[in-house]
Amino acid sequence: MNKFIAYPYSILEAFFFLWKGMYRTLHSFIHPKLHLTQEYPNNRETLYIPERFKAELTLLKDDQGKIKCTACGLCQLSCPNGSIDLTSTTIQTEEGKNKRVLVSYNYFLGNCSFCGLCVDACNFDALAFTNDFEKSEYVKAKLDKTLYKKENV
Repeated sequence: MNKFIAYPYSILEAFFFLWKGMYRTLHSFIHPKLHLTQEYPNNRETLYIPERFKAELTLLKDDQGKIKCTACGLCQLSCPNGSIDLTSTTIQTEEGKNKRVLVSYNYFLGNCSFCGLCVDACNFDALAFTNDFEKSEYVKAKLDKTLYKKENV
């Protein structure tokens, strides 16, 4: 007896979902202003990009214009596919303490999976992702970015 009830019910359910799909199609046909598709090349100035979009890694600076990075290497260790190459050296301060100094910071945009683990691992808020979305290049070598390079090594 259960099969006799389930069969007509499945037919009614199929008609309901067909009607629901047709309703959405007709609604978008009648109200074209509600479409979410944006005409990209024509509206670059008015294009809305969400704030959470991750495009390219940058090093942040403090109020004096110096980078905040302390060359701890946590971002390099947390990167799952090795898109960060950090080079540091140890110097001795006036107090006689050893201090790590950043020599170069290279970022390989082509390898990055934009997971944000490097930004989360940074204890000094020295890293952030920009919102600039146009990052396509014809030559892969142009995706290798040098974010910082110390002049006097």
